[in-house]
Amino acid sequence: MEMFRTVGTLQAVSKDEHWYEWAVLDYRMCLYFFQYLNFDRLGKERFQQVAINNMIDVIRAEPKIPHRETGLNLVGYSFMREEQLRNSFTCFFISLKIRPHNNAAKFFLAILFRKVNCTRGKVTKTD
Repeated sequence: MEMFRTVGTLQAVSKDEHWYEWAVLDYRMCLYFFQYLNFDRLGKERFQQVAINNMIDVIRAEPKIPHRETGLNLVGYSFMREEQLRNSFTCFFISLKIRPHNNAAKFFLAILFRKVNCTRGKVTKTD
């Protein structure tokens, strides 16, 4: 599955970087992530966990799954929403090992570091 992640016209990029403007993902990861989001809206926590476990199972069972790092980012984001910060960090760090550049995991890690610092009282609000 491919989703265009920019607004406006497609910008010219080199052949090696043509997919950087797209979020590319295995269809199963996309399906389970959408299930997770839908079950969240419906308030069905047990089914949310099943959806997360299904995403993890796909990543573990398919060593050559295309764009594994994007799938790991979705699992990490799901864990982040569930306040399972250690699991979230693990997913994002593994994702960065797979693709150290042009990876949304950097963005999510910045959010997590801020969240951890705020909960420890190290960051204070400034006006």
